[in-house]
This record gives sequence, structure tokens and C-alpha cells, in this order.
Amino acid sequence: MNFYFILLASVFFSGSEANKFNVTYTELQFCKEYDVKAGYKYSSFFHIDSLKPNRNLADKDDTILNLRLFVLATKDAHILLSPTDQIKSSPIYEIVLGAGGNTFNEIRRQRQSQPLSTKRQSNFLSSTDVMPLTVRILKSGNISIAITGQPPFITAFDPNVLDIKYISFSTWGTAEAKWFYDCENDSTGDILSPINQNLTDVQRLLNDLLNGYDPNIVPIDLGTVFLDFDLVNADFNSKKSFLTSHGRFRANWIDPKMRWKKGEYGGKSRIHLDKVGPADLIWTPQIRLLNGKDDHFGSIPLLYTVTIFSNGSIWAESMSTTFSTWCLNLNRNWPYEAVSCNIQIQLDHFTSATLIPLNKTFYIIPRSSRYDFDGGEWRVIETKSISSVQSNPNIPYTVVTADGLSSSISTLEINVILQRNSLFYNQLISVPLIGAFSLVLLSFWVERFLRIMLNALSLFILIAMLLILADHAPNYYTPTVVVYYTCSLYVVWASLLTFTIHCWFKERKPNIELFTQIASSTWVQLVFGLSFDDTYEYKDFEEDATNDFSKVIDRFFFFIFLMIFFICTAVGY
Repeated sequence: MNFYFILLASVFFSGSEANKFNVTYTELQFCKEYDVKAGYKYSSFFHIDSLKPNRNLADKDDTILNLRLFVLATKDAHILLSPTDQIKSSPIYEIVLGAGGNTFNEIRRQRQSQPLSTKRQSNFLSSTDVMPLTVRILKSGNISIAITGQPPFITAFDPNVLDIKYISFSTWGTAEAKWFYDCENDSTGDILSPINQNLTDVQRLLNDLLNGYDPNIVPIDLGTVFLDFDLVNADFNSKKSFLTSHGRFRANWIDPKMRWKKGEYGGKSRIHLDKVGPADLIWTPQIRLLNGKDDHFGSIPLLYTVTIFSNGSIWAESMSTTFSTWCLNLNRNWPYEAVSCNIQIQLDHFTSATLIPLNKTFYIIPRSSRYDFDGGEWRVIETKSISSVQSNPNIPYTVVTADGLSSSISTLEINVILQRNSLFYNQLISVPLIGAFSLVLLSFWVERFLRIMLNALSLFILIAMLLILADHAPNYYTPTVVVYYTCSLYVVWASLLTFTIHCWFKERKPNIELFTQIASSTWVQLVFGLSFDDTYEYKDFEEDATNDFSKVIDRFFFFIFLMIFFICTAVGY
């Protein structure tokens, strides 16, 4: 382009209101130029120490970074300041100018997150005015961005300030930008040329729709948001009483600012946007969990894949998300639960729009890209959504709407019914319990050392299982299976007690006339499987009578506990 033509043009515009920064070609001809095409990608990194005037900073100076830049863009001009030249480096500083359709500026400590400072400034960037910028970072942690010669328009403070070594440039969406950097009179730069954008119908449509659009403002007259949750799988933690859900939110709403005439844009009736987050490009419904657990209490940021129709109707499906909500199992039937849990949702915006369950099934994201699965410990039996409006003047917060304060808040309640696949628990719990109980029952038929070994083995199994159950069973009530294990411990103690009585009888030899009558009874001998001898030899009289009476006690307890065992098995646990 002819040098004199540009110079005359810059002189002409310097006297007009449009060229408000009065940047001339003389200032730009000694700068290096870098063009950024559409798309969010930091492809080239420049070493800070090689740029003037930053490379002349004295070591004793408190300044880490002092750069002068020029930018020409319509919106979404991004600067990345990083300690390394790796795109995935974190943490970093990301400076975003003209974000949200040229409505706000932001300083971030990580790409697309962790904002240190945000300032709303509409129509900040211009496609005709080259903006001079000064970026400064001090060792004290102060960060400032200013239009050269003016006070900073945005500042931030980072107590753990980064040692910046590299800089890179990018944009967002369909926006393009032209950067001028390394500006000093000993550096020869390229010639300033306007940005020539050969936009498609979709790109042109997006530019027109997003120009001046503020994604932080709820759409005008937003009366209804249709919302549901496509639950893929769920897991219930019985011990701590919370439900973990994994799936996708789907929503539909009307945004009047997203309407266009199809004939003006090549007949396009719809456009698609990917990974639209909170306050990014367009307004999207972000949710608040009223019964969320720990980190999930409150807002959950959602990334949507969006389809916008020419009539302003917007259909959106979120990326896969996982969150936890509190849920108390009132049935108290661990581990054979059928649990009913509720997920309580409100819009995380200053709006009184009504949430209505979205009954229509649709999938914006292709089914082939989904990772749905139905397996694991829990099986989803049923899900249903119920919409309600809480109207209570005593609630601790209100909603600010165009009509003032409102205490009516729309809540969407998603009821999830789960059934545990309890085969694993059935085998894990039943086999040790039956085995330990059988060993205890068998101990009533044996004597001395073998009896002690059977009881010791049963005691070990029962205590080990109780310790395992203590890690898995809920602790706000005592499950039935824990009661059975505890009762089995009592049976072991009963077996050891009868063995102790037997030893006492043999040692003390008490008055055994009554014991002899009981042991010599025909019915007792028949029922308890004793010898059918009518009399005892004199020399063995005391010993035999003692042994037989001890057997009567053992067999009595055996039959009692055997009946208990069969009753518990029949009833189930």
C-alpha cells in the first residue's frame, strides 16, 4: 500500500472523532506486526527479553514487564503472558479485551478461568481505531493495562506474581485482530494495512448477532426456561448419604436478540456454537443446586453445545457433567435399597423465569460421541421432573428483575429412583454369616480343644465382617444385617459360656441328684441324643451324670439357635 496514501488517511482521521487515539503511521512503521486469524489458538510465542523496551529493564527495577502494544480489532483480542513457551503452561496471565461481544475486559490467571479482575466497558475495541496499550506487571504483584498516556482502565493484584518470559496473541470465535509490538525507533516494521475479512454467511451472521451483545444480561422478557437432566448413570453413597449423578443438561429458551431474517444471510435458518460457557458469546442458563454437596453446593458452570434458530429459539445441550447432592434413605434397608433421591435446581441468574420440565427428547451432540453406559452397583429405575414456584417473603434472598425485587423463585425438582444391584453384597455378607453361624452350631456337638477352635474361628470371621460393614454401612441407623452379625457374636459367647459351665461341673462336682434325674429321663435322652442307659455304674456315676447334663445344656442351646437361624433365613435380611 502507498505510504503517502496511508499517511494522508491517518492525518485525516486524526482530526475526526472516530480516530480518538490519534495513532499515526509514524508510530507504527517501527513496530513488528502480527495478524491473528479467527479461532482461539496461541500459535506463536515471543520472548519478552528480546522486546523493547522490556529488555532494557534494570535488575533493581520493580518492573517485571513493561510493554507497549497496538491493537486493531472488533472484539475478543487476547494476550497470553506465560513463564514458558508451552500452550498448556499453567498458571499464566490471560488479558482479554472486548470479550462478550466487546462488552467487558478481563485479567485472568489461567486460560478461560480464574479472573483476577473484570471491568465492563462496552464498545471498547474498534475496527477503525488503532488502540495504543501499555501493559505493566510489577514484582509487588500489581498488574495494570492502560491506554498509553491515560490511567489504567483495568488493574489486578496477584500475591504470587508470575515471572513472565513469553507473550502470545489470539482471538475468539470469528474475530480477527492485528497486533503491533516491539515498538522502538530502531526496529523496522511492516506497513499498516486494514483487516480484510472474507466472511461466510455464518460468520457474518455471528458477527452481527454478537455485536454489542452482553452474555451477562438475561434475555429480555425471559418468562420460561425449559430444562431437564439426561441422567446417564448414578451412584448412591449409603454411608455418607449422597447421590452422585452423571449426565447432560438440556435446555430451550427464547432470546429476542438472536433473531434474524434468513434471506439476508444466504437462507441460513440455524447456526451452531460449541462449548459456550458462562458469560461467553451468548447467555445460557447456568444452574444452582439447592441440595448440592460440598463443592457442588451452589453454582455449577456448564458448557453448552447450542443451536440457534432464526426465530430466536435456542436449544442447548451441556457437555457431560458430574455433581453430588444430599439424599437420605428413609427405607433403612441397607444393602438392599431402593432409594428415592431429589435433585433441586434453580437458575443461577437474577431472573424470575419459570423452570418447566422439558419433555421433548433431543440430542444436539451426536449419539456416537457419547459415553453412556448402564452398569455398576446402581440401576436407575425411573426419573421424573416436577416444577414448583417458591413464594415466601421470609426466604433469605430475593431475585432482582426488571420489575424490582421478587421472592418467587422457580425450582425444578428431579426425582431419581435407584435400585442397588445387590448380588455382590448378598454373597459378601451371606456366606461369612452362614459359615460363622454353622461353626458355632457345630461347636455345641464337640468338646474341649476342638470346641474352642471352632468358637475362635467364628469369632474371628464375625469381628472381621463387622469391621468391614462399619466402613460401608450407613451410621445414622443400625442395618438389620449388622444386627444379625452382632447376635451371632452373642451365640459364640453362649457356646463359650456352656463350655465354661461344663468345665466347672467337672471341677466342682456339685450336688448332682437333680442333674442325674434330668439326664436319666428317657425323653431328655431321646430329644438330646444321649445314651439310653437307665442307670450309671457307681464309679462312673458322678462323671457320667455331669457329662450328660452338660450335653443337655449344649443340645438345648443348639436347638434354640438352630430355630433362630432358620427363622432369620426364611425372613431374610
